[in-house]
Amino acid sequence: MFTLISGFGVWNRQYFVLEECNMYYWNNPNDRETKEAEGSISLSRSPSQCVRPVKRDSCARPFTFELANASQQEDQNHEAPSKCWFSADTKQERLDWMEKLNQALLDFHTWNCPQAENQASSSGNLRESIL
Repeated sequence: MFTLISGFGVWNRQYFVLEECNMYYWNNPNDRETKEAEGSISLSRSPSQCVRPVKRDSCARPFTFELANASQQEDQNHEAPSKCWFSADTKQERLDWMEKLNQALLDFHTWNCPQAENQASSSGNLRESIL
């Protein structure tokens, strides 16, 4: 995951799990069993979020994609949109994550993301990977 620290961009390797409308992350895959998540990113924070690849002229790291607020990019009078950049290890992994995240966004906006606790593991909506 890409983070700005004191104006400088830093890539940090994180382990992500997609559950319903949230992406939870840990520093190590083994931490998931023993520790609370280091943080989370809500996919429901804006009605106009989308997931798309990042162009190579914006980021030299291959297989980078972003979760961005799409509506603000169309109107240049607003302040810069909030973005989260992620980098997968392979092109296929990036495509898989983008597909799952876009589907989660579509499901949330279509069905308003019901909060059933056991639904994620039984319906296959759980996606794990190291980014």
